[in-house]
Amino acid sequence: MQIVRYTKEYKDAWDTFVDKSKNGTFLLKRNFMEYHSDRFRDCSFLFFEGNKLLALLPANINEDTYTLYSHQGLTYGGLLLSREIMACQVLQLFDELLAYLHENLQVEKLIYKPIPHIYHNYPSEEDLYALFRHKAVLQQRLLSSVIDKKDVIPFSRIRKRHIRKAQEAGMTVCGSTDFTAFWKILQTQPSRGRPPHSPCQHSPPPVHHKGYPARKAFLPAVSGRSSHSSAYRAGRPSCTRLRPRRFWRLRS
Repeated sequence: MQIVRYTKEYKDAWDTFVDKSKNGTFLLKRNFMEYHSDRFRDCSFLFFEGNKLLALLPANINEDTYTLYSHQGLTYGGLLLSREIMACQVLQLFDELLAYLHENLQVEKLIYKPIPHIYHNYPSEEDLYALFRHKAVLQQRLLSSVIDKKDVIPFSRIRKRHIRKAQEAGMTVCGSTDFTAFWKILQTQPSRGRPPHSPCQHSPPPVHHKGYPARKAFLPAVSGRSSHSSAYRAGRPSCTRLRPRRFWRLRS
């Protein structure tokens, strides 16, 4: 298996692979990843067998701590896999990746945030088995909320009462691509009603804040999939919500 470090000449091949992979999402396309290039040093990889591209790893490196992250600037990272790849190849890929990182980049630790299975186009958790085989340590697990639109959970009586109160107060909820308002909410209401170290607190600027202009330019490329839902009162946004993911730590 051949491991190739990502350069811009692979951009089209990378993006095409994301669309065809078992578990890729638009968050892992290069335009979205690269607006963080001023904050995180890219160290992404492509994995080939012969001329066939089998997998991608979006990643960045911190040379001061000898650590590779997949990926600090994204909600999740982890391996993107082709539909043809087999479990034995994923295990081989991990073996060779860890050896490459140690021998060529002196990396001592890999922080790995797998793509949540709800985003998989096809079941794809071979990487979790590889992590187990390499005695990875679960460092952190955060909560994520998911709604199946085909089987929606009914509202409770209390929730219906709150909805009525919100409607009477003139509140409405709708989708929007107005990320200017979205960012203002994150910055101006960071911790009201939350404990000082709550994982939902955003006392520092949101991770995407510096990249806002690039993200706005990227919206047409994602065909509306980057919109968000916010609550409005008298035409002004009042609240919004972020959802964190899970993390793995792997020692080489």
